[in-house]
Amino acid sequence: MNYLIVAHGKYAEASLASCEMITGKHDNLFAVSFTDELSRDDLIEKITAILNRFSGQKFVLLTDIYGGTPYNAAKILYDNQETVVGILTGISLQLLIPISLGEQISDLLIDPQQIVSFEMKGEEQKQLEEKQNFENAVNVEKNGIIQIRIDERLIHGQVATSWIGNLSASRVMIIDDTIVKSEMEKSALRAACPKNIKLSILTTENAAKRINEGHYSKERVLVIVKNPSVVKQLFELAVKIPSVTLGNMSKKENRELLKKSVYISKDELGDLSYLEQQNVNVDVQMVPNEEKRKISEYL
Repeated sequence: MNYLIVAHGKYAEASLASCEMITGKHDNLFAVSFTDELSRDDLIEKITAILNRFSGQKFVLLTDIYGGTPYNAAKILYDNQETVVGILTGISLQLLIPISLGEQISDLLIDPQQIVSFEMKGEEQKQLEEKQNFENAVNVEKNGIIQIRIDERLIHGQVATSWIGNLSASRVMIIDDTIVKSEMEKSALRAACPKNIKLSILTTENAAKRINEGHYSKERVLVIVKNPSVVKQLFELAVKIPSVTLGNMSKKENRELLKKSVYISKDELGDLSYLEQQNVNVDVQMVPNEEKRKISEYL
């Protein structure tokens, strides 16, 4: 069996290097890094290149966090490639070492103490952290929208582990006319969405219709789209939009770097400028603990 670590940043390569420092080199253990400039499809290409080097051989993909882009890419390959026979999420050095030495993953998962342990002196203090009240983020029409986010990766690590909880979202709504027609894409999004969060995948026209009819007025909806043109269409379809948050947009032809992980074309910038002219705030913010800044500060 071959194992391929797929993770954010340099975590995959560092994990492999640390493992081999302890156990020695392995000819069935590989690593692929997911860095800022890559899209999910770019990552799939990198993984596929390794799979093709070992045509016909079986692989288990070892990913870092559930719902992150590495997991989402792995899930698509797992569903569509016979040689990808498994996905393990939450890879750590504690797990990687016995896997590299030939232990079965199923045996490791039976005993949690082999994966993680915890000791602490004194009585553990539980502190209740008051969540920020986001009610003001729901627009004046009370249509349930707490944030409209432009993020090409859609549901990925930053969204699944940070934004959903930070916004106390009860539903994620993906608006994309193409994804609606793709069972593979919809399956990947369902797999990436946290289990306690509702998920809608809608066309632009249907989303606008349902939002304007008040179907989500009692919910907290995080809307995610891939590009600014969709937000402009929603506005033109009379959806009340108080603000838009710009997140990950990958490097492509005709796009220029706006800030780290955000590339934008003149047409896309034109759509955002149009929204600003309609008194819609356009902010740039990758993660909740990063300072929110107006897009005009980057121009």
